[in-house]
Order: sequence, then structure tokens, then C-alpha cells
Amino acid sequence: MNDVIIKATEKSMAVDISYGILNFEGRSILTDPKTFFDPINAWVNKYLKDPAEETVVNVKLEYIDTASTQALYQLLRQLNSLRKKGFVFMVNWHVEEEDPEMKELGEMIEQRLGVEFQYITY
Repeated sequence: MNDVIIKATEKSMAVDISYGILNFEGRSILTDPKTFFDPINAWVNKYLKDPAEETVVNVKLEYIDTASTQALYQLLRQLNSLRKKGFVFMVNWHVEEEDPEMKELGEMIEQRLGVEFQYITY
């Protein structure tokens, strides 16, 4: 399986995905989240057929718009299906100490998914 690496821009987050580890970092203010997330979703669809024993998602975002949040949530929802198959699925949600909104967003997604996130303050 090939890794997915997308470099960050002013409006899009950096993505670094390899077998068992998915990293999302930066800002996401996307005019077309579907196009941005298409290669990520394609990778995840392949990955779900032969996943690692443990899948870790690291999210370290400064800002994310509503459309990007929905796309990220759908991705996490797909990966969460691994738990039903007996695999480990973890989310590390990195939050800046002075950014309660990003923590609240993580808590909302955590609650909807039914997965306990690890919150890492920096």
C-alpha cells in the first residue's frame, strides 16, 4: 500500500498516511473538501480490507471549517468500524492550551463516534 502525503498550504492541512498511522496537521479551509479527501478516502477503503492490528490517527489542527470537519468525521467513522472487527483504533487529538474550541470539536466528534480520544495539550 502506498503512503499518502499531501503538503500543507495556507488553506489545506498536511496529511501523512502510512500503514497504521494517519496524521492530519495545520489548517483546513477547503473550497472543495471532496476533491481534497478523495485520495485519503481511497487509501482508507483499501486499508480497511487489510488493516494493521492498531490504527492511530493524530489530529493537530489550528483551524478546520465545517465542510472539512464533516469530511474528517466521515473518515474517522469509517476507521472506527475496525473496532467491531477486533482491531485497535485510537485518536490522539492535539489541542493548543489556549484553544477551547478545538477541544470542544474533538469532544463532539469523540461523543458521536463513541471512541475515547486521547487529548494532548501543547
